[in-house]
Amino acid sequence: MIDNAAVSLRFGCASLTYDQHASVQREMAIELIERIRGIPLGKGKRILEIGCGTGYLTEKLLGMFPDATITALDISWEMVERAKKCVGKQVTFSIRDAEQMDWEKEGPFDLIVSNAAVQWFSQPDETFSHLIRGLSKGGWFIASTFGAKTFNELHTLFREVEEERGLPFEQHGLALQGRGEWEKRMVGAGFTDTQTIAQTYLANYEHARGFVRAIRGMGATHSESNHSLIAAGRLLSEVLRRYDLRYPSDDGVYATYEGLWMWGRR
Repeated sequence: MIDNAAVSLRFGCASLTYDQHASVQREMAIELIERIRGIPLGKGKRILEIGCGTGYLTEKLLGMFPDATITALDISWEMVERAKKCVGKQVTFSIRDAEQMDWEKEGPFDLIVSNAAVQWFSQPDETFSHLIRGLSKGGWFIASTFGAKTFNELHTLFREVEEERGLPFEQHGLALQGRGEWEKRMVGAGFTDTQTIAQTYLANYEHARGFVRAIRGMGATHSESNHSLIAAGRLLSEVLRRYDLRYPSDDGVYATYEGLWMWGRR
């Protein structure tokens, strides 16, 4: 179960280092903007962004819809403060948990958009079913997230070493879902004209420890492991040792990110 308070704390602590490591999230945001260009929206519309982070997508939305009323929310106070400095006073920012919103009261929005955030929903099925009620008739929801292939190399090694050492398999990192599961969720919530696409990115890091530092620097750490601290430390050390040997690239080592985009209309 995802602890939203812990998520807020981790991202708050990472607010100063997030942009340094979030190159894949920026690429996903650019693709998201291209998808939004194909959606028929007028200029003077209401837009809500879920999980604005440091404001990278927020700024692009403002440039695309300068006459729109834009509200950007994030669960982390520190992230919202960074976004305010990036975008300024033209956007209404709010420190909110989207899963706790009264969507019918808050709406209607003509566009609800989110980049690399919906994977943190603790109750995504229920949240999507409520979220659609916050859209105007014919309004659009479009989001990106990380797919199940993300960090495949790291998960493969954790399982390998756990098996060799007779340790129970644990969930190291956030349990991510595939394209089909998100498509099913969109349809189940009542969205029409739904589409999903996927794209794989390979990111390079100097070494495996640098890769793990980047994950921490983005605040994207999450674990459901019950291993003792000593066992967990030894497990991670062996995983990182093997990572450097098994997944080399010209620049050090590589890691897989799977980006997913989904959109639908009320």
